Amino acid sequence: MFNKYVSDLTGPVTNIRLSPANVDWEVEMVAVVGIGGRHISEADGWAHIAGLTLGQDISDRVTQFAAPPTQFGLAKSYPGYSPIGPFLVTIDELQEAGLNLDDLELGCEVNGRIRQKAQTKDLIFSVPALVARISEVVTLIAGDIIFTGTPSGVGMGMTPPQYLKAGDELISWCEGIGEMRHHFIND
Repeated sequence: MFNKYVSDLTGPVTNIRLSPANVDWEVEMVAVVGIGGRHISEADGWAHIAGLTLGQDISDRVTQFAAPPTQFGLAKSYPGYSPIGPFLVTIDELQEAGLNLDDLELGCEVNGRIRQKAQTKDLIFSVPALVARISEVVTLIAGDIIFTGTPSGVGMGMTPPQYLKAGDELISWCEGIGEMRHHFIND
């Protein structure tokens, strides 16, 4: 689990300033809490979610591995490194569209090449499981956002590794939610 700060957040169509080196993409579905609480059962998890949106969990891999222990949270905390959008789609709207909340297509491409594409059913933890686990420790409050994890295909895992650079375009999508488009510029 990784914390998000208000300064990390940006919109669905923006320019994002790159940190010094090795900046990676991680497309994620994002659940927005509608009804808060603690000790929420997994069976009741979806009932506490107002809707879903799309996110990118952009990571500076140099900062992440600069010193032990790894600094996952810090590496994802540069300004704009947590874009979300383009819409908050309610659970009812997704169900009325005939979509399975636990099996949405999710992906991203860099400069027109697909880098990540998967179904949310293949993520390690479902939204209800995340709500249950997080609420064991944290009191969830309406408006809290939960980034749900990323599928395979991040740049760090490629041979050789590939990272974002100035001028790159990152397009992210999630079925039923929409698309985000980000361009990267030097700091």
